[in-house]
Amino acid sequence: MILAQYFVEFIFYSFLGWVWESIYCTIKEKKWADRGFLFGPICPIYGASVVGASIVFSLFPRLSDPDFPIWGIFIL
Repeated sequence: MILAQYFVEFIFYSFLGWVWESIYCTIKEKKWADRGFLFGPICPIYGASVVGASIVFSLFPRLSDPDFPIWGIFIL
């Protein structure tokens, strides 16, 4: 079950990252910019980042604690 959740997160955030990056670059260049490099509208770096962060936060529950300083999360 957890593997399926990571896969869905990967696909969803890869697509969301592609949408965000395409919109940003389209506005910046003032013409359509397709930023995906695979055979579909995904950028896997965004999905891999979210899945990696999910794994790290599940391995170290102290990082999810509201008392943990935000600068500590930034450094990690």
